[in-house]
Amino acid sequence: MAYGINLTDEEFRLLEDLLRRELTDTRSEHRRTRNPEFRSQIEHQLDLLRRLLVTMEELSERPSTILARPCPG
Repeated sequence: MAYGINLTDEEFRLLEDLLRRELTDTRSEHRRTRNPEFRSQIEHQLDLLRRLLVTMEELSERPSTILARPCPG
């Protein structure tokens, strides 16, 4: 299933920054982890974070979509 959300430029940049920080923190946790089962979970999280960031980079290269909505009233 795919989901769509609308973000302002500021929200998009914040989300991208949060994902990058989480990726850095998760990499650090991966290096410290010795438990194979937990390490596998962290590797899965790293994969998800990387894919999200690639998607966001692809979106940031495209022109913004303008949505037309009727004015209330």
